[in-house]
Amino acid sequence: MLVALDASETSRRAFDYALTLARTHGATLRVVHVLDLPGPFLAGFDPEPMLEAVRAVGEQVRGWATQRMREAEVPGEVEIREIQPVGEGVADQIIAAGRDADADLIVLGTHGRRGFRRFTLGSVAEDTARHAGRPVLLLPAQAPHVAPPAQT
Repeated sequence: MLVALDASETSRRAFDYALTLARTHGATLRVVHVLDLPGPFLAGFDPEPMLEAVRAVGEQVRGWATQRMREAEVPGEVEIREIQPVGEGVADQIIAAGRDADADLIVLGTHGRRGFRRFTLGSVAEDTARHAGRPVLLLPAQAPHVAPPAQT
């Protein structure tokens, strides 16, 4: 099972759900955090501090997820992927991670944006569900919180 995790509360809820599923069914959990690095920069602008900040958030997410998996006694790993090629998106990296892991299920949270906000921001969840070629479980932002599995 693969779960896409960012730093949002919605994503953490999806992670908790996936963690519970993995523990209940004895599955291995693969977590992917995609670094959406800023695009082209203006001449004279040093992007390195911004890139370092984005990567630091990724490492915080990795540490948090690794600790939660350890506490729940769920085997797995946390992978950080960076978007490099022009035209590639977060959904492309999630789909590739699912394919690389031969995941039987991809779990991710959806922010439930509508209208203009969805048009301008796009929908990672929708793109993933449409193109993954495998089952995708989408958990909306307003989904009830699932308590993480207790240790035995």
